Amino acid sequence: MAGHVPKRQPYALEDDTTSGKRRRLESKKLVFVGDGVCKEGTDGSDRISNLPQELLQCILERLSVRDAARTSVLSKQWRSLWGMKNNLVLDKLFFLQLTANKDKDAHLSSFSRAIETITLVHKGPLLSLNLYIPPKLDRSLASRWMEHFLKQRIRVLEITNSEKNAYEFPLFVGEGLVELKLTTGILNPLPKSRSFRNLTRADLYNISITADISFGSQLKMLYLKKCTGIQYLDGQFTNANNLTNLLLQDCEQIKWPWFEFTKQLKLLALALTTQNCNTGKPLNLMKLLGNTPTITQLFLSGYTVEVLGPFQPTGKKRFAPKVEHLKLAGLGFYNARQISNSLCLIRCLSNVRFLEIELEPGVESLNLTLREYIEPLRWKGVLLDQLHYVTIRGVVSQITVLRFINCLLASAPSLKVVTLHCNIKANAYEKIREIKQELRGCPKKFLSVKFFISFLNPDIVI
Repeated sequence: MAGHVPKRQPYALEDDTTSGKRRRLESKKLVFVGDGVCKEGTDGSDRISNLPQELLQCILERLSVRDAARTSVLSKQWRSLWGMKNNLVLDKLFFLQLTANKDKDAHLSSFSRAIETITLVHKGPLLSLNLYIPPKLDRSLASRWMEHFLKQRIRVLEITNSEKNAYEFPLFVGEGLVELKLTTGILNPLPKSRSFRNLTRADLYNISITADISFGSQLKMLYLKKCTGIQYLDGQFTNANNLTNLLLQDCEQIKWPWFEFTKQLKLLALALTTQNCNTGKPLNLMKLLGNTPTITQLFLSGYTVEVLGPFQPTGKKRFAPKVEHLKLAGLGFYNARQISNSLCLIRCLSNVRFLEIELEPGVESLNLTLREYIEPLRWKGVLLDQLHYVTIRGVVSQITVLRFINCLLASAPSLKVVTLHCNIKANAYEKIREIKQELRGCPKKFLSVKFFISFLNPDIVI
């Protein structure tokens, strides 16, 4: 028929409903093939399972052990993937979460079953392990677990024993063990045929050492807190010693000749007990500092300063010229001898930049004999030209502390900031007036020092 125009076929309209969009997305699935490249796929595999192995491992390491185990329900691939987790944290928090809302009689059985499952599933490699040993746990179980994990060339091992137990640590040595931390228990010595080869750090807290032991010549950091039997560490302090960090806190039977073999120390922390000082002065600290010129950080307790002082350098020689950070912990401002010895020590360490003092808690104020100790000190010619920052914590009587600071101001022209943390609730305006009145006796050139003072009142910082 002339002039007839054929009908145009209608356009195919796409289904814009939610279900239609979902069908189109499912028909074009992106599958990761590595190196950030993806392609379309229709094999029905989920995207997470097709992530690169390195990325999957990274996801696992950011999960706790319990959450990592729950990923086994995602797919067949994830069923055993969590067994490749490199770092296992089976600490006290893990124990408490596992045994929450359960009878006390079932705590050990639940914990044991969980660890047994982990030992069966975990195939390694294992880089670090943090294991908590609860009260009344069968020692043979803990020993078997340790033997299993150490076969996987573990590098960092931390074992925390319940304080109610006196667990004997069977000291296994892994070939790749680099860091060791033990809390509460008895440390048995190694067989003579075995030794630490790669250990660089050892932390022992509340440990009793029963026989001669050495952590090897590669050890760099040794931290001992509230340990007994440390006299058996003679084998550690020899000419092959490479220690750079040494902390001895509340330990008995310290042997002072050890310090003849600590020439490379950079950090030294000493907190003595009365057992260390029953036979008179145990150590000439100034001689130790003079023989260890590499120390940059020196931490001492107030009692240590009291028994090892007074510190009187002879000649023009500077002791410990590299010490930049001096920390005095548990200093008693009621004890004039500790204050006097502290000032003498600060005077001897002329290159200190950071001075940090933590006062002994619960003390009131310094007795009236302070001036008898401080005034005879000869500060003429003493120049602390490197001292920039002073921080004092646990202040009860800030006026007493300011008198102590006045002794520093006279020889510290470069002092910039003084920070006081007061353990009292106070009226800020009254304290400001008291502080200004106390500082009136200072030379004007030192009034440019910035003072920051905080009180227990959360809203007061001046």
